[in-house]
Amino acid sequence: MDYLNVDRPTPSSSFMKDAEEKEANDDLEVDNSKCVLQKIATLYADQLMSDLVLEVGGVSYPAHRLILCANSEVFQVMLMNREWSEWRESRIVLQETTSAAAVFPLFLKYLYTGQIRISHQTVLPVLSLADKYNVKDLVTLCLCYMSNHIAQAARLGEIVAWMQYTMACGHNDVARACQNFVKWNFEWACSERELPRLEGDALLALLQHSDLVLHNEMSAHDFVVRWLSVQRERLNASGLPEAEVKAHWESLVVAVFSHVRRLKSRQALPGV
Repeated sequence: MDYLNVDRPTPSSSFMKDAEEKEANDDLEVDNSKCVLQKIATLYADQLMSDLVLEVGGVSYPAHRLILCANSEVFQVMLMNREWSEWRESRIVLQETTSAAAVFPLFLKYLYTGQIRISHQTVLPVLSLADKYNVKDLVTLCLCYMSNHIAQAARLGEIVAWMQYTMACGHNDVARACQNFVKWNFEWACSERELPRLEGDALLALLQHSDLVLHNEMSAHDFVVRWLSVQRERLNASGLPEAEVKAHWESLVVAVFSHVRRLKSRQALPGV
C-alpha cells in the first residue's frame, strides 16, 4: 500500500473556526504597570534627564516638564502656554508658604510615583499644594484622610486649622464634619492653644449655630473674652494708627458679642 498517497481528511471550516477562537482566547493581557511606574520613579530618584529645575524655599528640585504637565493642569498651562514666561525658563521659582515648602519633596515625589505618606501634621500643607496645582487625585486622598482623622486632629490641636482651610477652599464635606465636631465639643476642641489660630469669620460661623454645645451660656462669654484678648494683643502689635486700631476693635467686639446668647455682662471685656 502506498501510504504516501493515502487521502487525509481535510479539516472542516467549523473546526478551523473553533481553533482560531481557542487561540484568540489564549491571549494573555500582561499588567506590568508597576515596573513601568518604577522606571518613571527612577527618573525622579536619580535625577535623570531632567529638563527643568523648580526652586522652592531656596532648595532646587530637578524635574521633568512631561511629568509635571501630565499630573497638574496648572503646570500644564504654566509650562506649555507661550503667554506665560515660565514656558521658556529652565529654572522656575515657586513661592510657597514655609509649611508647604517643607512638604514639597513629598508632593513632587507623588507626581512621579503616586505614593505619599501623610500625617495630621503634613496633610494640610500637602492639600494646599494639591489645591494650588490642581492635582485632583491628591486632593481626594488628602480630604479622605482628613475625614477619617477628625477626632485625632482635635486631640493634636489641628482641628481649627483643618476647619478654616476647608471652609475657605470650598471642601464642604470635610469643612462641615470639622465644624460639627468643634460645635459639639466646643470647650474641648477650642482649647487655649487654639485661640490664636481661630479666625473671626470661623468663630462667628460657630456662634451662629443653635446646636453649639456648651456647659453653660457663660462658657461662650468666657471663651469670647479670652479670644478677644488675643486679638487685642495682635492689634496693639500691628503698628496701625491708634484710631484705626480703636475702630477695628470696636467693630470686632460688636460682631462677636452679637452672637453670644444671654450675655450677662460686658464688664469682663478687655479694655480698649
